[in-house]
Amino acid sequence: MTKFYITLLFLTLSSFFSYAQDNDYSEYLLNKLKQDHFSNERTHVHTPRCGTPLYLEALNNWDKLNSKAQAAFSDAVQRHSFNSPKVYETTYFTLHYTNEGDDAVDQTDQDGNNIPDYIDLVAKISDNVFKIDIQDRGFNSPPADNTGGSDKPDIYIYSLNAGVYGTVVPENNLGNNSATTITEVASYTSHMNLRNNYDNFNNSEEENLKVTLAHELSHMIDFGYNYNFPTWFLEAKGAWEEKRIYPDLTDNFQYISSFTDSDYALDYGKYTIDNNTDESSRWYSGWLFFQLIYENLEDKDHPFLRKILERGITYVINDEGYTFIDEELESLFEMDFTDIHRVFRITNGILTDDKKITENYAYNDAAKYRKHLREYYTDDTQNYYFLHQDIGPIYFENEVSFNGESTDSVSYNGNSDGNSRLNRLSVDYLSLKTENLDNISLELMSNQDDEVNIDIILYNSTTNKIEVKSGSEESKIQIEKPGDYATKIIVITRNDVKLDGDADAEYEIKLTKNVNTVTSLLDELNTITISPNPTNGLINISYQDKDIKNIYVHDITGKLKGTYKANTFNTEVSLEGKNGMYFITLDNGKTFKVIKN
Repeated sequence: MTKFYITLLFLTLSSFFSYAQDNDYSEYLLNKLKQDHFSNERTHVHTPRCGTPLYLEALNNWDKLNSKAQAAFSDAVQRHSFNSPKVYETTYFTLHYTNEGDDAVDQTDQDGNNIPDYIDLVAKISDNVFKIDIQDRGFNSPPADNTGGSDKPDIYIYSLNAGVYGTVVPENNLGNNSATTITEVASYTSHMNLRNNYDNFNNSEEENLKVTLAHELSHMIDFGYNYNFPTWFLEAKGAWEEKRIYPDLTDNFQYISSFTDSDYALDYGKYTIDNNTDESSRWYSGWLFFQLIYENLEDKDHPFLRKILERGITYVINDEGYTFIDEELESLFEMDFTDIHRVFRITNGILTDDKKITENYAYNDAAKYRKHLREYYTDDTQNYYFLHQDIGPIYFENEVSFNGESTDSVSYNGNSDGNSRLNRLSVDYLSLKTENLDNISLELMSNQDDEVNIDIILYNSTTNKIEVKSGSEESKIQIEKPGDYATKIIVITRNDVKLDGDADAEYEIKLTKNVNTVTSLLDELNTITISPNPTNGLINISYQDKDIKNIYVHDITGKLKGTYKANTFNTEVSLEGKNGMYFITLDNGKTFKVIKN
């Protein structure tokens, strides 16, 4: 089933903007609150629902609600009360439950310890998750609230709304949490709500508890650092923590289907009252972005999410962009948010786990992702064609065809030929088909030149290798013998992270046939050598082309690391930055891969 977490944000309601009360609006939200929009059967990820977006919609428009709606939503964030409460202290948590009424847990007690086995299981899993997060990985413990009978985090176990796995409710603003070594400004206490059973849910009860407790403890930890973190970040991180702590579980695979609409922003999530749409599921799918970082960049010296939380303690909701993420990634890996986003979109455009095909753009579980997605999307629709191949994205927006016998150039316009949508932090995938062409150039033109980039994925089925070509400083790519590649995928990424409006980027791609006029003798004279390769940083580039004026160095993400003025026939270049792969591009369009180690 599609899983729903409700992170109930208990806000200082007087701080919101004032609106005239709207009875129609209030009744609409009340109906949403009362309805069971959740199904215990597997549903498509885009099914409308009223989880987190509904509560945020209400709380962020508090003064617009009438007294009846305010009362209903106020009740939703209170700690649960039981007629006959029971309390069980684990090593790290205080569990609240009952054996009576609709909130009762199963009374089975096979080990005879006078504690229901379900509570024993919750205790075992919650303590394990806490140990991994706090003791092993070094996150700060959720702040003590001195409520619920102890200073331990509280978990209330009762009958939640249908389909809801768990919730976390932030409560009191401590400002600075004196129990930590950092100085917070919006550290919040919180409590967790958990189901009293997972009857009729997919997966076993133990599996459901594992992913829920991993996800919800993530929220309690986050709020201890800063209550103001953006919701997409909280939900993407929470969904990723499920896999980080329990790597063999696949419950969060369900969110990957959001990438069928990859031209929406990575952080896009919207609940529109007027037309009953809910895009909040996209927030959860961002876990795959964190998975890419974890598999390729994190090591024991770079606990990236903990460091991001620490840097983000001063983040406020109206900040433009996500500087706390951007700056920490740059500090840890010498790659900022937009650099990694570009790699992320290229990797999703390949979607393979075979590192023999491509060593730089792979997921360990890509084959499992494909298998899961094929249950949803058949291959009878052209745009899902690549999903049913071994190489290619989940969904491509369109196909670009170029026959050299018919024309010398073709163009593709993102508005007139596409769907006119390219949000911030998003991508368009275009399938390129070519015939009767020996050499072509691709040039990208956009109304946001610094933010929109072009790359192309080239798969040679004979060599079983993938090559990724990135646009030059002028957003141009040259492809020799395009017919040698069985698959050609144009990747248009918009990499701006700043929150400066919601206008979509416009772009056009011009594909041009290049005429080969160079003789084989001249080809021999124009031989280019780069040595040593691999290198410790200093390389010598030799060439016979006297017209070469500039040499460009890009890192693996396509980010320009340096521009060098070319000397006649020979130039020394120093590769600044960390070890890894770099691309050297000359004025004549030739690009070479160099390894620094």
